[in-house]
Amino acid sequence: MRLLEFQVKEIFNEYGIPVPKALLVENLSALDTDAALIGDKAVIKAQVPMGGRGKAGGIKIGRTNQEIKSHTSTLLGSKLKEYLVSMVLIEELLEVSAEYYLAIITNDQMGLPEIIFGTLGGVEIEQTAEQFPDAIHRKMIDPLYGVQPYEISDLLVSSVIPDRLWPQMNGIIQNLYKIYWETDSQLAEINPLVVTSSGELIAADGKMIIDDNALFRQKSLAEKRTMQSYEKTAEDAHINYIPLSGDIGMMGTGAGMAMANLDQVAHFGGNPANFMDVGPAINIHGVRAGMELLLSRADLKAILISGYTGSRLDIFAQDVVDALKDHPEFNIPIVIRLQGRNEEIGRKIFEENPFKNIYFCDDFDKAAELAVRLSRQVIV
Repeated sequence: MRLLEFQVKEIFNEYGIPVPKALLVENLSALDTDAALIGDKAVIKAQVPMGGRGKAGGIKIGRTNQEIKSHTSTLLGSKLKEYLVSMVLIEELLEVSAEYYLAIITNDQMGLPEIIFGTLGGVEIEQTAEQFPDAIHRKMIDPLYGVQPYEISDLLVSSVIPDRLWPQMNGIIQNLYKIYWETDSQLAEINPLVVTSSGELIAADGKMIIDDNALFRQKSLAEKRTMQSYEKTAEDAHINYIPLSGDIGMMGTGAGMAMANLDQVAHFGGNPANFMDVGPAINIHGVRAGMELLLSRADLKAILISGYTGSRLDIFAQDVVDALKDHPEFNIPIVIRLQGRNEEIGRKIFEENPFKNIYFCDDFDKAAELAVRLSRQVIV
């Protein structure tokens, strides 16, 4: 679960991490009423759960009241990728003398929290690590003891930041770790952590990703979720769905099968349009919801459905058929592979409902290759 920036900064503020003066705006009338709280120079930020907002045009700078209002009007109601902008955060424009990067992450290889501190903030950490590896400093934390003062000192000494910033930095690192731990975060990030012209450290931007598996004990955070309609559909149906930018729709009966689908389609030169695992929900008609998600996409050129499971493939097949019956206009090629429990019954269901755009394939590799070929309209 990814929080919106204004939600992250509300948490930062609660834990004593300084943030800029800000105003959350959902309509222009609120801006007319409260703009004086910010001043006549501001940063206007679209509130959507995605990275790269600046590159996508979701962050603007206004240096007059008129510019602030104009940028706010432009962003409200616009779309960034698949997200509708219904809120913008208007923040005071800070006078910045330096920018740092600070994050607490869960290191998956070590299974431990890790502090990452970068002396070059404001850009993507991956880019910094690749171009300027000496600017990145790391410290693994023992969760039994938490962040110790000497560990912060080691980190700050190695990064060679000015001594005058140490007291503020120490407090921010301690508080960010506390946020990470108490909210079950996988990531708690400040980028950039800026030094203002007056020497104050302020979290100019923030990101938090909460472990979905811990939401049962993070009820107040769960209520903050901003979900797209497809996310709600997938969650209600107990399936896993992640949209991608390709043009071949994918459905697999298990996370491993779904990943294998992506790998093989990419191997044969295709572009996967999504990750989809319907395995947990085959017997409760989750496949129907998964098909509806795929059929709602206008950018697909083919669909690959790979059913390899001990769950009932007759229910699987009937869900696919029912979804296709509701969308007679959908005529792009669909490659289907069924192997497992009741596969003969599933195959018979398809045969009794002959769709001209369905192609059967029993071999996993050949199914992926056929889907790629059909997506290019090269049928052999």
